[in-house]
Amino acid sequence: MKVEHAHSRPRGGRQAGTKSHSRRKALSAAIAKGRRRVLENVGQAGNIARSGFHLKDGQKNFIIGLDECICDASGVKTEKQALEAKEVQGAREWVNGLMKNEHYVCLFSERPERLRRATERWLREHGFMYTSLILGKPTAQNYHYIDDRHVQATTFKGRYTELVRKEHRIEVFG
Repeated sequence: MKVEHAHSRPRGGRQAGTKSHSRRKALSAAIAKGRRRVLENVGQAGNIARSGFHLKDGQKNFIIGLDECICDASGVKTEKQALEAKEVQGAREWVNGLMKNEHYVCLFSERPERLRRATERWLREHGFMYTSLILGKPTAQNYHYIDDRHVQATTFKGRYTELVRKEHRIEVFG
């Protein structure tokens, strides 16, 4: 059964073989492939909310830096560097524990998009479960995240332990 979407139909009487139609078709395929990849990763943990990633009560959305938090690698520029990175001790167990408890895990990295395959391969070979991977994070020493949801931040200091609650001064809108 073929499903036709309005955005994939040729416009203005163009034939299906035109470059414009081919580009739209390729873009649609790339988007679908990306969605499948995310859904495959979601499936690794079981019942992470599949309908638009709306998390259930008690589930958390963990956004974890890849380099220096998951693997001992900073400034990765080549596939070789990506594949030779060393795993941070305890990272796999900690991250996979989150996934097994049905939390959403998004890995975030400064690596360029061209290193996606090598990065995904490294994660797969090292047995990491995750929901999504975002590459191209801007390089900075200090990040300030603003959202309409409650945000918690934890600075990774080299080892994984249980998370504990502490009072900490933060900047808020006055």
